[in-house]
Order: sequence, then structure tokens, then C-alpha cells
Amino acid sequence: MRELAYVVFSAHPSQTISTIGMGAFASDTRIIFIYIDPNFTRFPKSLKNELVSTIAHETAHVIRMRSGQIVNNLFDAFVNEGLADHFAQEICGPKTKLWHQSYYARVNIPYQLAKKEVKNKITDSIYRKWFTVGDPKRSIPWTAGYALGNQIMREYLKNKPTTHPSQLLNLDSREFLSSFRKISATHMQ
Repeated sequence: MRELAYVVFSAHPSQTISTIGMGAFASDTRIIFIYIDPNFTRFPKSLKNELVSTIAHETAHVIRMRSGQIVNNLFDAFVNEGLADHFAQEICGPKTKLWHQSYYARVNIPYQLAKKEVKNKITDSIYRKWFTVGDPKRSIPWTAGYALGNQIMREYLKNKPTTHPSQLLNLDSREFLSSFRKISATHMQ
């Protein structure tokens, strides 16, 4: 019997990304929450442009959880988010523009701090600091974790042209450590 995952929509503006009026969360292996702000001025456009890629991204998290890949530390979170973004692009097509993609090129990632903190146990405050809110006191811009996760995946896939992100969803995060080390070394010189 196949396991289903349910997608639950909730009008919950405080849980949305302010630039798109939508947010999401895979709470476990069976439920994906899509948070919406129906009063967001560009909400119809966001639904059209972001909904399918958002569901694909969250589905990657569900698949990883089902395969036993649990996010225990900050490095696991980098891998989880970067892989979910790449999976969403695989599913939705290479021209898919993810809400944060154009921002990544401008993110000044604190690589030295990331390298120092990768083994830290993931908590809500660490996740917010690296992925959703940032930490100006420590020079961590919002979405730095997404940007770094995407760099890790790009580096990993660079020499594997026939490998698709969907083939990597069940891999342990440690499989991507060498890509992280290479990126960190390049940016810390």
C-alpha cells in the first residue's frame, strides 16, 4: 500500500514569506502545510508561480524523512534545503524560478561561521538564524542556509551530469560533506 501525504492549506499570514505571501512546512511524513496570506497584493501571481514548486520542495522533505534522513544538525539542514530546491527544479523544469533563487547570488554567506557551526544540533532558533530570519549581529543574512545548501548541491552535481536530485533524496547528509568542504575552502581563502 502506498503512503499518501496530505497537503493542508491554511490562511496563516504570519507563517508566510513576506515577498510571496506563501510559506510551507513538511511537519512529518504525512502532512505538508501550505500557509497563505490571501490579502497579499500579488497572491494570485504567487499561487500561479510558486505553488507547484513549493509543494515539490516540501515533498522532497517528506521523501527524505520517509527514508530515515532526519535533520539532526545544521549541516543536515543545509543539505535538506539545498536538495529540496534542486528536486523542485527537477520536477518543475529548469526554467522554474524559485522565490529565493535570484537572491542567492547576492547573499554574503559567512562560510567560516557555517563551518564552525555545522555540527550544532538544529533548533528552532538556529534554523531561523540560518534560513528564515538571519542574525545581523553575527553577519548571517536571511536565507543564507538555503543559499549554502544550493551551493553544496551544485558542487555535488557538477561532476555527475547524469545524476538527478530525485536519486539523492535517500542519501545520508554525510555523502555531501566533501562538497561543503570544497566550497568552504574556496571561499575562506
